[in-house]
Amino acid sequence: MGSSVMAKNGWAILRAIGVLAFAGMNPTVHGQVPAKEVPPTGASRLRTLNDTDFFFVPPQTMEQWNNRSAQLREQLQVALGLYPRPAFAPLKPVIREVADRPEYSVHAVHFESVPGMLVTGSLYLPKGNRSVKDGKRPGVLCPHGHWLNGRFYQNTEAAAKKEVESGAESTMEGALFPLQARCANLAMLGAVVFHYDMVGYADSGPVPHREGFQDPRATLHLQGQTQLQTLNSLRALDFQVSMDKVDPKRIGVTGASGGGTQTFLLGALDERPAVAFPAVMVGSRMQGGCNCENAPYLRVGTGNVEIAGLFYPRPLAMSGANDWTVAIEREGLPELKKLYSLGAVESLVQAKCWPEFGHNYNQKSREYMYGWMVRHLGLEGQEPVREKAFQPVPPSTLAIFDKEHTRPESALGVEALRTGLEKEEEAWIRSRAAEGSQAWKKAVGPFARTVFDLESILPEAIQVKEIGLGAPVAECLSTRLEISHSGKGRQLECDRLEPRSECRGTVIWVGKSKDPEVAGLLTQGWRVIVPGASFRRSGDVWNKAFARGNATYTYCYNRPALAESVRDLALVVKGLRFKEGRPVLAGNTVAAVAGCLMGDEVKAVVADLNQFNYSNHAKADWGKTGELEWFLPGALRFGGLLGLLAANPPARLFFFGVEGTGVEGWSGLLKSGDREPGLIGGKPEETADLVAQISKLGS
Repeated sequence: MGSSVMAKNGWAILRAIGVLAFAGMNPTVHGQVPAKEVPPTGASRLRTLNDTDFFFVPPQTMEQWNNRSAQLREQLQVALGLYPRPAFAPLKPVIREVADRPEYSVHAVHFESVPGMLVTGSLYLPKGNRSVKDGKRPGVLCPHGHWLNGRFYQNTEAAAKKEVESGAESTMEGALFPLQARCANLAMLGAVVFHYDMVGYADSGPVPHREGFQDPRATLHLQGQTQLQTLNSLRALDFQVSMDKVDPKRIGVTGASGGGTQTFLLGALDERPAVAFPAVMVGSRMQGGCNCENAPYLRVGTGNVEIAGLFYPRPLAMSGANDWTVAIEREGLPELKKLYSLGAVESLVQAKCWPEFGHNYNQKSREYMYGWMVRHLGLEGQEPVREKAFQPVPPSTLAIFDKEHTRPESALGVEALRTGLEKEEEAWIRSRAAEGSQAWKKAVGPFARTVFDLESILPEAIQVKEIGLGAPVAECLSTRLEISHSGKGRQLECDRLEPRSECRGTVIWVGKSKDPEVAGLLTQGWRVIVPGASFRRSGDVWNKAFARGNATYTYCYNRPALAESVRDLALVVKGLRFKEGRPVLAGNTVAAVAGCLMGDEVKAVVADLNQFNYSNHAKADWGKTGELEWFLPGALRFGGLLGLLAANPPARLFFFGVEGTGVEGWSGLLKSGDREPGLIGGKPEETADLVAQISKLGS
């Protein structure tokens, strides 16, 4: 959300971490575009949620949008921990009435989304036949934001009076209970309303809202409050459409602030909602200040406006206020209208800002929403819809759990819940790996595309030029090259070292020109390309940003160091062409990962893994950055390092330093097909002689 308390906490962390990033923040042709191209030097500040340039560049054609929307939905599925999707618990809602009103009744509801994770909320059931068509009513999901106590929110008398005096509210009950006002009035218009809790708010628990799932272990599995809330939203939607009296084709979703984030995420992921109204959250400025609104990779190359655009062509309306959404009518709405114009449905996307009010979902914006729902969801009402008086339900009465109605013993805390999710991931990994190399390549594909996006590095867009001479090595000529990608802001320098004898082929060495292996390769007749210092960034510098904060706030907007380094290597591999054929990638773990993602674009991979294992990262903490080199969110969700190496390896591999990496479980995939058997790893006592192994490859 957005409450001022939350915003101060989140922004303080980000002010502390915004220092360095890698070249190539990868603005897309159609998507979020940074305000500045990354400087040619290769360094820029980290992108943060507080940036003011999350602009959406709409597509020119429907074909472009179809391609982009498919890519973006896949990114959301991966980022939100929905791929592979955790198994849902059986839908067994427990419902009891807690309040009766003349036009509707209110019921306490709880059920599990995934085993051990509770969804809790208030169900508003209309009386009479208003909005009934063919025996069915519309349904509206109402996620809430970070109001104090969430669903139980009750304003103070003094603050409520100010709301009335300012014109934000016309009645004290609406000013005191604005969240209930929304639900009650939607119910009086004839909608079945489910007002459900955010994780850790009101009756939700025992998982807290801002604690747990904050460590490297959770990030390596893409677990966190954003994942859990999205799972709860999906299951809340399942619950609503399962009700006999709800029309599954007339489902609306509306929430404000953090509830607005949940609204547009649910609409982007699921086609069942027919109408959406995210309030005070869609805009090109601050993107969401809580850990429950940020997840690794969620906004890399995109932002809230484009994500909201995934609701196209369904009716979408938004509200703005004197906050980060104040510019929605001129930054966001025009671009979304251009998107909707592709289907000649510009009228189905609207937005209105009330700059005289601060961050809110007050009566002005609620009435705007009621009209939108009447128009597009089939609620019975006359526009403009005016809010009706209602009798609030005391928060204690709304409570689902009390002395007589206790929380189910099946509800799990953080440790038990994460352990269950991890076991499910492990079972998925084993089952997919057992199906063979092609099945694993397909299974890990969405993760590889989201994290590395090597497909966007196009050979025809790469420019290579000589910019001078480098320091000679082994009396061999060294030429400095500048390699860049038009439109990407990606640029780096390399040393090209030519052997004095006839060239046997090309080795891209991930290391330094002065490494003894470089001289050895030149002596044996290999051309050597050494990417410059802008490439060799370890996770140390990157992760110092997290020493006092939550890594999710950075990884949500920036690719990890490993991903940027692999993309730099892909720029070199795709940009340089030699008559001797495809290059060999050699060096460290980064060379191994890059080569095994590029498949037949490289001749072979020869690398020293140096016992690298992401399981060790799971035991570290953000303060010990030396233990987190080449940290990669989601790595353990997809098999760790070996899962990446089996993603798309070339025909020939040789890895030293495999002991302790778990390679035994993956050797079948690494040796499958036309890959040479035996070229998987040296013996533990062997020195990592990469030059000798490269020489065995021949010319």
